Formats: sequence, C-alpha cells, structure tokens
Amino acid sequence: MGFKRVFIVAILLAVISLPAEARGTWTEKQARAWEKRTGIIKGINGVTNPAWRGEDEDAMFERLHQLGFNSIRCWITDKTPEKQTEHIRKLLDKAEKHSLTLSPVLRWQSLGSDFDAAAKGLQKVVAALRKDKRIVLWDIWNEPSARGRLKQAQCIEELERVEKLARMCMDANPCQPITASIFWDISEKTDYSSPVLAKMSEVEAVMDIHNYHDYVCTKLGGKVSRNLVDHLNSISDRPLVCTECMQRTNGSGVGASLAVFAEKKVHFYVWGGYLSNANWGVAWKKSEFEPWDIPFHDMMWNDGDPIDAREIEMIRNFRWTTPGEQSVIPPIEERDRWSAARAWQRCAVWGPVKGLSSAATEFDKSGIPEGFNSLRVSLSVREWLQDKTVADALGSLLDKAADAGISVLPVLSDDGDLDVAESDMIAYLDAILGRFYDHRAVFAWDIYYHPGEQCADASKVKQRLRFLFAGAHAFYTNQPLTATPAVSVKDFPSDFNPRAALVHGKRDGWQRLKHSSGSNEELLFTIWSLSDVLSFSSDMDADRSAWLTAMCRRFGRPILCTLSGQPDEATLKVFAGSHVYWWTDAEVAPDLLAGFRFIPIQTPHPHITPEP
Repeated sequence: MGFKRVFIVAILLAVISLPAEARGTWTEKQARAWEKRTGIIKGINGVTNPAWRGEDEDAMFERLHQLGFNSIRCWITDKTPEKQTEHIRKLLDKAEKHSLTLSPVLRWQSLGSDFDAAAKGLQKVVAALRKDKRIVLWDIWNEPSARGRLKQAQCIEELERVEKLARMCMDANPCQPITASIFWDISEKTDYSSPVLAKMSEVEAVMDIHNYHDYVCTKLGGKVSRNLVDHLNSISDRPLVCTECMQRTNGSGVGASLAVFAEKKVHFYVWGGYLSNANWGVAWKKSEFEPWDIPFHDMMWNDGDPIDAREIEMIRNFRWTTPGEQSVIPPIEERDRWSAARAWQRCAVWGPVKGLSSAATEFDKSGIPEGFNSLRVSLSVREWLQDKTVADALGSLLDKAADAGISVLPVLSDDGDLDVAESDMIAYLDAILGRFYDHRAVFAWDIYYHPGEQCADASKVKQRLRFLFAGAHAFYTNQPLTATPAVSVKDFPSDFNPRAALVHGKRDGWQRLKHSSGSNEELLFTIWSLSDVLSFSSDMDADRSAWLTAMCRRFGRPILCTLSGQPDEATLKVFAGSHVYWWTDAEVAPDLLAGFRFIPIQTPHPHITPEP
C-alpha cells in the first residue's frame, strides 16, 4: 500500500472514530452567548466539607443559597467514570433544589502513567452529562504546570496533555464550556513572555472560556490581578471566570477580590464554605493546632454565622460595573475595616490599659513608671524623610516594650503632614506598617491625630484622612487602626443634668460636641466610621468625658482616650465603667493608678413575667 493511500486511510479512521457530533473550541460569539444565558456566576468552593461530619448536604446547599451564591465548584474524587457520573448527578439533583448550578473539577493532579486511558474516562463523564444545563462549566484540570515544582520541559509536557484532554472533552460535544485553570500562580514578577508562560497562553487559546485563580487581588492595589485579566483578554475575547479566590491574611479578601471582578466583568468562585475538617482557617502549610487571628479562607464559622456579614452583603449585591461607574464594592478604607468582634477580641488581650504619653527617649533612659502598662509615642513623617533610622528606633522601642510586657500606641501623623506628598506618605507607611504590621507590642496605630485642628480646609483634611486609612489598610496590619478626632464637649450649663439628657427618648447628643476649625460633625462621623477602634482625647471634666464616651458607645467598638489631661478619680471611674483604654501626659496619683480596673458592664431590664 503506497504512502498516499496509507495517509488517506488513517485520516478516514480518525474521522470515523470521532463522535458524530464532535466540536472544536467555541467561537467567541458562542462563548458570549453562553455567558448571556448563564448570568453572573457567584460561586463557592469546598462544599464537600460540611460543618460537621453528619451535616445534611441539603441544609448546607440551602445555606449557601441564602448567603447569595448561585453556583458550586465541586471536586470529583471517584475512581471510575461511572461512579464519577453518578456522583455528579446526585450533586446536581441536590443543587437544583436550592437554585444552584454545578462546576465539576475533574482532575487536579497528573492523570497517572496511562494518560490516554484516564483521559478517555473523563471524556466519558463529559459525554454522559453533555446536555445537562445544570452544569455551568467543566473544569477539566485544576492548576496544571506547577512552575515551582516542575522543570520547564515537564511544565510544557503537562500543558500539552491539558490541551489534548480539552480537545477530547470537546469531542463529546458538551453544551457546557470546557476550561482549565491554567493561569493560577501569578505575582508582580510573572513574566508572560517566558517559554512556560507562552505555552500556557497557547493552551489557554484552546479553551472555550478563560478560567484562572487569583489570591493576590490586593497586590499593588489590584494591579497584578488586572494585568492577568488583560493578558487573558489579549489571548481571546471570552468570558472570564476566577474559579478560586479569597485569602484574608494578605488583604485579598472578598472585598478586594470583588472590586476587581466588578470592574473587569469576572465571574467568581470564592474559597470556601464552613470552617471545617478541611482546616482552611489557616494558610497553606500552616496548622490549625495553632491559634490564628482571622480565618485564611471560608465564609462561615462552624455554626453557620458569617465570618464577616459585610462580605455576604457584597456577594448578594454584586454586579459588574460599566467604565467610569463607581464600584459596587466599598473602597478599601471601608471594606477592610475590622469587624467589631475582631476589635474587641484584640483589645481584650491587653486588659485595662493605663498608658503614658512620652517621648521614646525617656522610656529608653528610665523605663515606664510603675503602675503604667502602655506607652504612647508620636512619630513624624518629616523626620523619617530626613532620617530613615526612625523606623529602626521604633523597632528597638517595640522590642523593649514586648520584653517588658507593655503595649505601645504609635501616632503616625497630624495636620502638619498635610503638605507631604502622597507618594512619600505611602513610602512612610510601608517603612512603618509594612515592617511592624504584626509586632506583638503594638496596641493600635493612631494614623492621624486631631485632623482639622491646624487646618481650616475640612475637605482637604477629609481627603487625607481617607487616603491614610486606605494606605494603612493596604498593609493589612494585625493591629487595629484608629484616628483621634479634634472634638470635645461644650461646657454644660450650671443647671444641666447630663444623665437626664440622655434618657430614653430624649433627643440629645451630637449637638453638644465642639469641633476645631477644620473639623466638623461630618468629619467626626467619617473618622469613627472608618476606625477599627474609636478614639478621642480629653482634658475635660468627668461629666463631659462621659458624654463623649457615650457618643462613642453608639458605634459598638472598643474606646481609646489616646491623650488625657490629668485624670481624677471621677474621670477614671468613667473610664472604668465604659472600658476606656487611656493614655495621659500628666501625673496620676499612685493609688488611683494602682486601683484602676474595668467594671463589668451590666444591662438592667424592666420587670418581666416568665411564660408558664
């Protein structure tokens, strides 16, 4: 048989072996039609891990639906195509009852020594379910080409297998898109022109839709994430689905992720459901045997309460924005504000703080006077710009404080820094917060002391205030942020009864506050609405200090008096009753200092008659 005849027979055999309705990669128009039918995917990973081992899957799926999710990314671990298909069908039936679609993940590791046999098995699964529209997409291979673990040639070989598997699955002619999370290990150093990245782009061009992972949405203000999306769009104009995202511990939580997705029109699947036996409360390679501050992954505590209710609202209200439209996700200074529960938990560690406002040099010479257990120190961005060793001096102070078992409240700026360029302020925050974001001696960061006290331009002050909160949140500190407003309380008339003025139903409170020239009621509300813990300063008498404390309590957060005049017995009684952490630059009677304790807060209730 001649070469030409052999070639023709081979082609005919290949064509005959294909399914009758085999297809290739969707056109961009077909992909967009799928997106229009599907709507915005708001999905979640990890539903195969219940809160407890006996939890009913129906209950779990309904809970996810109530939280605002409409799709589930599920991992198929069964061994045979028949069992995989059966497993997916069972999940589909349950998911459909709760208005959820399914995104099955078929493989997340190499397909073993016999690739062809394994690939044909996956093709059978896709073929069996190819018309089931409850499957929103087929995620055929999770995170191939591990550049950190495989050599270049191995990465390219694995990517070639991904392409082959994709084409085999397309041969089954599914009505759902075929895709794989080829781009998943990105950073600010990713070189899209390298041989492996070039091969990744080549294989990505075969997929029906773009599917990627992103756990660094906060990096460089989202620039890393936007660059990846732009790269995928340069390969082909297809729908984008981020099938894994969300790690809170580097600031790339729900808010940061959804802010990018809303702007770039990306469907998403956050990771994951409950804190559970999967131990996703801690970072990769970390152990839940050790305590942690904020959960790394997961949307809910083990009992079903949201980790942060604000995240749930963002998911429920999520939509894509048009160019130039304000994002539906709050800006970083609002969305990354600590929950009240986290703030209380952090402050409770220190107990009643009795702090001294003092220069660091005085502490270095003589230590903190007996009876005090905290130190407040003021830093200067202008001083840092002239002498970068300021950061080293702070580090030395914090280390000494930690050894002495005391906390430190650093003050970072005031109105005197308003003319410092924003680029210099960010560099300053990087040098301080970026370095000491997890130092155990820091009680909190007072990022702006008395905004508007020295500047009459309230709008300029407010702009700088929001900029500082945004910049500080970008470093995702393990300590709370605050700012101390330039506010006090007007003198009370001689016949005024402050307690009676705040009785139930009386409409009194904010109108008795007094502001500096560049401060006002709106600025005060902004400060306390952005702060993780609330602050004020006071050299007032006990009644006016109590009034200001009552205004703070309306926000439900820990309260700091970051600078007090000489506190007398009556003022300290106010601080003890409202659990105010305080610092002073004046002497305090030794017996008052030694006897200061927080008093348990009680809530009396009117007479009630128990039900029989």
